[in-house]
Amino acid sequence: MSAATRPSALRVGYSDYVGYTPVPQAIRAYQQAHPKITIEHTEGTTQEQLDGLSSGTLEMGFFVAGRVDVPGVRSSVFWQEPLVLVLPEGHPLAAQAEISFHALHGQSLLCNPKESNPQTYAYLHDLFRTAAVEPQWVVKPTTRMHSYGGIMRLVAEGLGGFLIVKALSAAGYPGVIFRTVVDPELRLPFRMAWRLAVAQDIRDELLGMIRR
Repeated sequence: MSAATRPSALRVGYSDYVGYTPVPQAIRAYQQAHPKITIEHTEGTTQEQLDGLSSGTLEMGFFVAGRVDVPGVRSSVFWQEPLVLVLPEGHPLAAQAEISFHALHGQSLLCNPKESNPQTYAYLHDLFRTAAVEPQWVVKPTTRMHSYGGIMRLVAEGLGGFLIVKALSAAGYPGVIFRTVVDPELRLPFRMAWRLAVAQDIRDELLGMIRR
């Protein structure tokens, strides 16, 4: 596609965690390379972005999902981020520097309601089901656990542990501790998704910048 036929705006969705991947730097580099294209940012959950891609209010999205099954939308994994376990201080597992995945069997773990983010919910629950690990899921239907502070507050109050991307652990939070999960190490797949109407050279260039 020539510069003359490039769109004047690119509507891009992203989830909060994407800020800890190479995406922000790649978006900046793309914007510098194509100053005539305005990139419009919209924050949203995986499901909100998929709805936007399906309806045409977004051209691209960046989120966590094991797979994407939306007509007219394609995606590619660009980043695999390790997960760590956040526990309230004094938790019996907190004495271990590394916690086996199977040690989570029977433990209380906070979880978003399925309807708030079906893709991430399904991905995590499939991991546990495959390993025959059954935690006690604690679902707070009135709380959308997408903000770092909101999640940490619930953990600090002792309602349960939470699996969170490792990059966020550097921020810390009073009353909680972070522990690595091993055997196996858990990772979340971050995806870039796009509508089929988006020109191939645009998505390939941006994806290449992210993976560089």
